[in-house]
Amino acid sequence: MRFPVKPLKLALVYAFVASTLLVPTTSALAQSATGADGLDTALAVIPGSFEFTLNQGDSVVSESLYVYEVGGRSINFWTYNSSYWLDLDTMSASPLYTPRLLFVSILTDTLAPGTYTDTIIIWASEASNSPLLLPVTLTVEGGDCTVATQPASFHFWLAPGEIQYDSLYVYEINNQFTSFIHFNGSDWLAVDPLGPTVNPVPKILPIIVDSDSLLPGTYVDTIFIFPDTDAAVVAPFPPVAVPVILTVEGDSATELVVYPTSFDLTMPPGGLIIDTVFHVWEAHGQNVIFWFSNHSLWLTLPPVFNLVTPDSVPFTVHEDTLPAGIYYDTIVVETGEQPSNSPVLIPVKLTVGGGGYVVATQPSSFHFQLMPGEVRFDSLYVYETHGASIPCAFYNHEPWLQIYGTWGPLLMTPTTLTLAVGDSLPAPGTYADTIFIVPEGDTTMFPPVAVPVALTVHPPGPVVKAVPDHFQFSVSPGDTLNGI
Repeated sequence: MRFPVKPLKLALVYAFVASTLLVPTTSALAQSATGADGLDTALAVIPGSFEFTLNQGDSVVSESLYVYEVGGRSINFWTYNSSYWLDLDTMSASPLYTPRLLFVSILTDTLAPGTYTDTIIIWASEASNSPLLLPVTLTVEGGDCTVATQPASFHFWLAPGEIQYDSLYVYEINNQFTSFIHFNGSDWLAVDPLGPTVNPVPKILPIIVDSDSLLPGTYVDTIFIFPDTDAAVVAPFPPVAVPVILTVEGDSATELVVYPTSFDLTMPPGGLIIDTVFHVWEAHGQNVIFWFSNHSLWLTLPPVFNLVTPDSVPFTVHEDTLPAGIYYDTIVVETGEQPSNSPVLIPVKLTVGGGGYVVATQPSSFHFQLMPGEVRFDSLYVYETHGASIPCAFYNHEPWLQIYGTWGPLLMTPTTLTLAVGDSLPAPGTYADTIFIVPEGDTTMFPPVAVPVALTVHPPGPVVKAVPDHFQFSVSPGDTLNGI
């Protein structure tokens, strides 16, 4: 229970939930009831249920829930649910009033992988289809835990008696929470903290390589990453082996090393910017001067000429002038030291999306039939058929059709639009409008989508009523009722 209400009301709500084994369908969410004014009074909601699929450890995911009375009236209501991972933003003990847009939040921080269910209960004393039951299903993924490292291996070149420092980044590729221990066998390789200390991911492990007392030659060790099997709540993962090679030599030649060794970037059209970085060092720990260059205008390097190893170089990729397609450039890293492996080449591939997106809607059209003074709400689901998240916008023409997006007229697929019909109904007759879904920014991203909307406004007519509006009999077997 989220808010205190009168014990009798709460008992009625939970008695109703306990007595039914059926979850109401979407059509049942707006069954009509007769209020004191003789007009239909019923609650309705958009959407009629929720299904969430999240990764383990996702903090908060929010969706909107629109509660309204089908005739457009303002009636008070309360909301309830039972699970701690499902949260509604109704932070007051006072009743809420229709129409009302609520926000439903999901928190998965402490949930193990699996499927969870709860029910949002909406109760209103003035609606006889109360309470409404909205099933909520949450699937927490994360059964497959995979730990990786950056880099995946090491190769050090040291002179006798030389010491070099580095680091190993350990992480889980799906951002799941787990912990690990690590081991290695050689005295010349020290990974801090030493020994089987439990470390949560992500974690940066400092590494020290010391060639003291080592003769020239090649030495090999392995850093093993194992799951912390003593922690029952931590997801297991296959062990990871990180090879470490040490070459101890006398006079060392200059050798530039870059990381990453290549870039493969993908961007949607629309003038977005990617800021990234590459690292340059000398394989034997020497301080040497280096410089860099490239030739494409969409890849911008900093305006400096000479840097000293080790150092990191930021650069920017911006595709505001590029149509959809694939583009290539090369970052050239050079040094004047001899002998050396200069220049070192870093290939850069840029894929600009566009033209291949297909946007669709559910439903593909609408037909509303209203009486004068009536207001109707509905929803339009907009999505990219391959699951891509792309920017788009919407518009229509007629004032009797109002459309509301979560963040205004600009959208990122997938999204749900709320439609309100009847705010300013025209005279009785048949009318038409069209909802257009168009690309935002690059007009070649996808073909515009048109959703036809038809409206029939019926003329006012006689209202037929029956008194009483229902009968209820209680008889024993064999009894006969006469004179009703």
